[in-house]
Amino acid sequence: MDTSAHAQVFMAQHPKGRLSVDDFLYVRCAVVAEGETAFKKVLANPPSIPQDITFEPLLQLASRAYEKKTGRPFVHVPAYNFETYGNEEGWK
Repeated sequence: MDTSAHAQVFMAQHPKGRLSVDDFLYVRCAVVAEGETAFKKVLANPPSIPQDITFEPLLQLASRAYEKKTGRPFVHVPAYNFETYGNEEGWK
């Protein structure tokens, strides 16, 4: 969902018509948290990206769960860059 097409829809509904990279990331987190069906729907149909939900805590869930379970810090380098503009192909 980190694509120019999804961002354009998101920006069009923003009060100032600009892209907040953080807000755009948190909306994408909410879609992922909604499950596979929601993810596939929004991925295939950028205009369906929601504007009214966010879920920033998704970014820390894995590390917090690991640390709680093991008592050790979670050291992990993601295979994919999840930050806004991380999907170079999606922004061409």
